[in-house]
Amino acid sequence: MAAVAAGRLLPWLDEHREEMVELLERLVRAESPSVDFGAQEAPFGILADELERIGYAVRRVRGGAAGDHLYARPLRRRRGDPRQLLVGHMDTVWPLGTLAEMPLRREDGLLFGPGTADMKGGLVEMVFALRALHELGLQPAATPVVLVNSDEEIGSIDSTPLIRRLASGAARAFVLESGEGPDGSLKIARKGIGSFTVTIRGRPTHAGTDPEHGVSAILELSHQVQRLFALNDPAHGVTVNVGTIDGGLRPNVVAPAATAIVDVRVPTAGAAREIEQALRDLTPVLEGATVEVKGGLRRPPMEPLPRNRSLLAAAKRLGHELGVVVEDAGLVGGGSDANTTSVYTATLDGLGPIGESSHAIDERIDTARLPERTALLSLLLLEPLDHPGIARPPRPGVADRRAPTSTRVAVIGTDASGTNVEIVSEWRALGIDAVLVDSAAAAARLRPSDVVLGRLDIRPTMESVEPGLLELLLLERRGYRVLNPAFALAAAHDKLLTARLLTRAALPHPRTEHLHRRNAPARLRPPLVLKPRLGSWGLDVFRCDTWAEFRRCLDDIRARPWFRRQGVLVQELVPPVGHDLRLLVAGGRLVGAVRRVAGPGEWRTNVSLGGTRYPIVPPPAACALAIAAAAAVHADLVSVDLLPSGDGFTVIELNGAADFNATYSLPGRDVFRAAAAALRLRPRSPAGGRPTPDSRHRTGAGEARAYGGACLV
Repeated sequence: MAAVAAGRLLPWLDEHREEMVELLERLVRAESPSVDFGAQEAPFGILADELERIGYAVRRVRGGAAGDHLYARPLRRRRGDPRQLLVGHMDTVWPLGTLAEMPLRREDGLLFGPGTADMKGGLVEMVFALRALHELGLQPAATPVVLVNSDEEIGSIDSTPLIRRLASGAARAFVLESGEGPDGSLKIARKGIGSFTVTIRGRPTHAGTDPEHGVSAILELSHQVQRLFALNDPAHGVTVNVGTIDGGLRPNVVAPAATAIVDVRVPTAGAAREIEQALRDLTPVLEGATVEVKGGLRRPPMEPLPRNRSLLAAAKRLGHELGVVVEDAGLVGGGSDANTTSVYTATLDGLGPIGESSHAIDERIDTARLPERTALLSLLLLEPLDHPGIARPPRPGVADRRAPTSTRVAVIGTDASGTNVEIVSEWRALGIDAVLVDSAAAAARLRPSDVVLGRLDIRPTMESVEPGLLELLLLERRGYRVLNPAFALAAAHDKLLTARLLTRAALPHPRTEHLHRRNAPARLRPPLVLKPRLGSWGLDVFRCDTWAEFRRCLDDIRARPWFRRQGVLVQELVPPVGHDLRLLVAGGRLVGAVRRVAGPGEWRTNVSLGGTRYPIVPPPAACALAIAAAAAVHADLVSVDLLPSGDGFTVIELNGAADFNATYSLPGRDVFRAAAAALRLRPRSPAGGRPTPDSRHRTGAGEARAYGGACLV
């Protein structure tokens, strides 16, 4: 399907490339700085005309602090159909009259001019993607709706509530900012942006006659500035910059007041809370001085959530159909409206043109590549919503997966698991309506508003997962909010699939091969580990330091029922060190951790083999790696086993039904409460209708770091 569509779209767009460039030139000539409300009228009119030509109804949304915003949707649409959101902005950083100094010009396949890359080129792509689908009779998978705001360059201060409302009702969002770098890489992770004002108040006195009784606000500010810069953590994507300072009255007066304006960039919501708390906790160094901090986060971080990664994966696959290599830009320091949409729905940013020097005097785009970028956007609009990993909007009567809920939580698993029973018991104690449900009875017992948590384990024979994967899949297709869905459980329990997904995510993991009929691995050499494909509880795991041991172990396990059905996994041995870490990840956040120490004479750390567990605060690198591993398998509640290796850690295994208890609790917090908060499961409200205090989940300083933008609690 994608190949056929690509074969029609790209020639059509190539044929209309000159029209695309001409439309872009018209938009660039319509100068539209954010701060000049009247200037927005010209690009608004151009875009409205283009969209109305292809059957869109255009609505003007009145702006307050900025110009008006453009909202458009097809005149003909079916009520109740899912929607996908296209987001752009018509404002630029360039003041009126800039064209006199930065004239619009074509040169060597490039178009130079203010706003070409940021982001009027993206608006052209949006118009022509919709026009191509319209004229070629290609039906998008969901109704495209358009929002073009007029205040993005000043932080979307007026349009953010509108963006939130539209994104929360959309199956996915595509943001038309320009691609990153010379290859136009796409963006699924952007730093959140905060702005704070630190005000110091001292005690003024005459600097010549009575300086000892004064308290200099400027001197106090100098101490605070050093503290602020010390908060920088470049390795984890956290930047704190004191951009401007001001203070004092005159040279002969001890300064009574001083201020600093602080810019903060953070990769995750957890890091944002940590930095904000550190700022709020600033205390004066000088006796008699006071410190006041105002401000906060203006844009939330865009984190590389599994749903965003899925859109990126789809874009890479569709790019292949076009003969285009699509790359991940990694963590981007600047913000956009994608920071907002990503909180509410799957989001892919950077789909605009390939260009350079946004906000610079040589701003430009590559016009030759406009057709291929527009074709990629068109194919994404055609991409089915039920493609694995791409979000559907919630159906009526079913809880929104992105919003907190106080409805019942149904844990699908067996009561033979003490942890399943304890989860239900502990969550009930927190006021969460939780119940343990057997998979066979799920369809009959579940209510439309229930949230489902999959906790299926491996059968004792290690031949397969416990019954219920099909039931989880059917529940998901019926519109239930399913945590740990069927694919995630399969990916966590099937160690071969785990290895492939971790390798695809570029996460450290032992090299793995699968043997069934062959007698030896093709690439690996001893020392090796033989293990069942579907987990083991420490059983039937063999360490083979020589080929002779390998052959002897292989002969021994050939009679096992699990071998006849699944074969065996062969992994390179990561040298054991007598201990490892088991980290519990829920909702993309770290909620628990233990250090497991091997029993006497044992190289493995399993409790069933005599190992012991101790509470631990894991190092940031381990936390971040565990969260990235959970994201790689799309799991909502999973344990991740990490073995120290070299200067870091190696992911050994994941478990979608791992046993855990209070020992896993991080200092000052309960693991069951933390898991519920991370999964956004809200306790029942009391009579007044307000959440109970137990439903509030706070993050203290020192608990947030990032690995590719992952968030910890």
